[in-house]
Amino acid sequence: IYADENLISQVLINLLKNAIVANRNNPSGRITISVGRGNNQQPEISVIDNGPGISEENIDEIFVPFFTTKKEGSGIGLNISKQIMLEHGGNLKVISVPGKETTFCLTF
Repeated sequence: IYADENLISQVLINLLKNAIVANRNNPSGRITISVGRGNNQQPEISVIDNGPGISEENIDEIFVPFFTTKKEGSGIGLNISKQIMLEHGGNLKVISVPGKETTFCLTF
């Protein structure tokens, strides 16, 4: 992967912080980072947590600037993270099953 190490690190830090907040009240909270290749053999990094998930009504809004469901959130972290990935010719996708897990996948 040819990428700006500082920018990709910032994306991962943002996703990890979000996962920690999501699991704040979960006594069996778990965060997993996996690295591999996707269906098209593209390199991928996934951040997975078993927090409450993202509701159907919010899933389409989370990458919109200034959208947040957190009191302490600014709503720009995921938008900036997605823009960083797009600038690297990749993408940032999310899959969430409320009550089970949320996966953010960086595809390069």
